[in-house]
Amino acid sequence: LLRHAHHSAAATLRHRLDVVMQEKYELHNELEAAAGEQRGLMSRAAQLKSELLAQAHAADAARAEYAAKAQGHEATIARLEDDVYRALLETQCRTRAKRQHQVAVAARLDALWTHSVLSRS
Repeated sequence: LLRHAHHSAAATLRHRLDVVMQEKYELHNELEAAAGEQRGLMSRAAQLKSELLAQAHAADAARAEYAAKAQGHEATIARLEDDVYRALLETQCRTRAKRQHQVAVAARLDALWTHSVLSRS
């Protein structure tokens, strides 16, 4: 009877050990699967980070290019404003010179007319 009880207890313990070992094996597999999934997620996160950094660098380059173009446009506008101002001054000078010439011609004509009127008298 004692031997039967011993064998029965040993069988129960072996069965419990088998169940525990099976659970350990299943948990180990789940842990390995979770670790594999985590590695995949970490890899995807690294890839996304790399893509975001590339996009940030591209955005920085675009901003720098835009700033350079804007600076170039501002310089062009300043040159054009200078050209227009210079042309305006030149036009004013020519207009003033023409007026002075017209005044001088009118004064000469007036002097000739006065001289001719006085000569006749």
